[in-house]
Formats: sequence, structure tokens, C-alpha cells
Amino acid sequence: MTGLAALLVFACGILSCLAWQAGFYANATVAALAALWLGCGLQWRQRRLEAHVPHPAQPSSLAVAAADTDRRRLQGMLDQMPAPIMTLASDGTMRAANRAARRLFATDDRILDAPELHQALAQVRPGERTVLKLRPRRDPGKLPGSSEQRSYSLSVARSLGADGMTLLAVLTDIEADIQAAEATALRQLLQVLSHEIMNSLTPITSLAESAQALLATGTPADAAQATDALGIIMRRASGLDRFVQGYRILARLPAPVLRPTSVAAVLRDTAALFHTSWRDRGVSLVLQLPEPDIMARLDADLVVQALINLLANGAEAALARRGHAPGVGLATVPDPSGVVFRVHDTGAGIAAGQEDLIFRPFFTLRPDGTGIGLSLARQIAQSHGGSLVLESPAGSSASFLLRI
Repeated sequence: MTGLAALLVFACGILSCLAWQAGFYANATVAALAALWLGCGLQWRQRRLEAHVPHPAQPSSLAVAAADTDRRRLQGMLDQMPAPIMTLASDGTMRAANRAARRLFATDDRILDAPELHQALAQVRPGERTVLKLRPRRDPGKLPGSSEQRSYSLSVARSLGADGMTLLAVLTDIEADIQAAEATALRQLLQVLSHEIMNSLTPITSLAESAQALLATGTPADAAQATDALGIIMRRASGLDRFVQGYRILARLPAPVLRPTSVAAVLRDTAALFHTSWRDRGVSLVLQLPEPDIMARLDADLVVQALINLLANGAEAALARRGHAPGVGLATVPDPSGVVFRVHDTGAGIAAGQEDLIFRPFFTLRPDGTGIGLSLARQIAQSHGGSLVLESPAGSSASFLLRI
């Protein structure tokens, strides 16, 4: 009973944290109060039982009945929680701890057929979260239900009980949130695509009609104007091709492969790649390595790509600002929750009102820019569960924080 009660208190605490992070403050408060109430009630019940037990080795029938009542009450409260809760013992046995988990995996107790969950649990550490897709299992004795895969956020924590160390796993259904985010992203993408394509196709169509009319006259002067029109068409078509290639890069970004990685090694590789492209153009790089080195779980190739994009944007901005020595900086910022990279430059900074626009795909202020550098870097950060934000105020030299 004590183990089940501790599990319920722990589950309430985790659900409270998840609800608070998701912005459901009322639900978070209710879960926190439930955990506090259960903890106090458990302690009071334990003291009361100890007062009625005549001998520790011989529990009275009153104590046994009270313990059984508490166990049923706690199990009933666990069953009312909408999030599936599972326990994983040290011997690899996984069990469903509440009704939501039993319904998801179509089991009364042990979970035998969940390879994707076992794989996710092997990769995520206590305190971390990951996203996985699960398909509800069919119970042969019941009518078929929904068999569509749904996205879940998996959180884990360790608990020491009577049976040794146990891993507690909580699944939060985030399918509706993901679908809403995908719909918003699709609308924004279609707006960008229609805007950029129409900006290229409209003048191309007009110039093609003008060139056709000029060539029909057959005069040398009109032929020269038609040639100029064709040159503009070619340049606009090339710009449209660069736009499409940039979209393909964003669409094909691979999922990160997280491995324990030296942050100092990531910074050194980034600096070496930057110097190859920008040293001859006169852009200096100030590199600050962490001391001591930091080991973090990340995809080194993707993080280097994100940092290179940020540094390249900063180098372009620094070169465009006259009267200042062009330079960029790369360092790490101490942070207890993860690794934070800072990239800054000596450019003129981001104008007021453009702080959010710069992260939009294909938004650029340079005639030869693709507008995917910052968007790609933010996508890489988000794929690691992190973020990319503009740290500096509008009008001052730009400084970005990449959190992994």
C-alpha cells in the first residue's frame, strides 16, 4: 500500500509539473494540492495504524483492513488520471499502473508488446522528455477501437520502493497539440510559398509577353530590349530555383541522433569550418571554449550546422556595417538545464519590428539571401527540445542564444 501511495503522490507531482509547463495552471494547482493532501493523509494514516498495532510483527485485522481500504482508494485515484502511467522494474518487467495505461496497451497488468516504448525508455533519462508514437492495442474480447497512431510525450523518473529501484513512466497525449501546430505551420508555409512564387511568376509572365511582342516586330532595337527582358527572366527564374532548393533543405532535415558529445569539440569544429569560408573576407572569430569541458547529449553534425548558419548570418551583417571591424563571437553560457550557445556579431543588429520575422522561412533582407539560415537553426534547436531566441534588443549588434 505504501508503495502504491508513494507512486500516486509521485504521479500527481509529475502531472502538476507537466500541466504547469503546458500552461494549464489550474490543473497544475489541483494536481499539486492532491499530492500534498495524499502525502499528509498517508502520514496521518500511518501514525494512526502504528498506534493501533499491538506488535510490529503481528499486524492487527484493523490495520490490514485499513491498509486494504487505502490501497483501493489510491488505486481508484490513479485510475481517474487521464495520462497512462507505467512502472518498469529492474528486471525489465513493465506494468500498467492505472486504467489509462491498461486501456492503451489492452492489458490487465503486464505490458508485453510495446517495443517502441521500451526503446524510448532506454534512450531517455530521468528528468528528460521525448516524443514517441504509439498505436492503441486491440483487446480481442472487445469491439475494435481507434487504431491510429497518436503522439505522446514521455517523461520518466526513478523511485526507490520495497522492490528496489523502479522507473516510473508517464505518457501525455499531445496529438491534438501537434495537429494544431502543424496546421498553423502549414498555413504560414502556404502564405510564404504563395507570396514568393507570385513575386517571381508575375514579373516573369509580364516580361515574357513583352519579349514576345518585341521579337514579333523584328527591329534591332526591339530585339535588344527583348534580350534584356530575357536576361531579367533568367535571373528571376534562378532566384525562384534557389527558393525551391532552400525549401527542400528545410523539408529534409533529419531527426537528431543524440549521443554524449564534447561541447568544446563542437565549438572547435564550428570554428574550423567558419575560418575556411570567412577568414579571407576579413571576418574575425572570437572563440571561447568552456572550462571545464561540458558533455551533452546532442547531434554534433546538426548543432554545428546550426552554429555555422548563425555565424554566417552574423558575418554578413558585420561586413555590411561600415566603419567597424567585422567580427563574430561564439561561446557557451552557463545554464543548469542544458547547453546554451551564444553567437554575436558586430553588425548593425535587427531592426525594431523584425524580431519575429527573421525566424520565418525565406524571410531575408539581402538580395542574394535565401532566408533559411535562422529558420533552419531554430528547427535544429527545436528538434533537440531546445530553442533559438534573439537575445539583443532592437538596434544593437545581434546576439542569439541557441539552447540544446
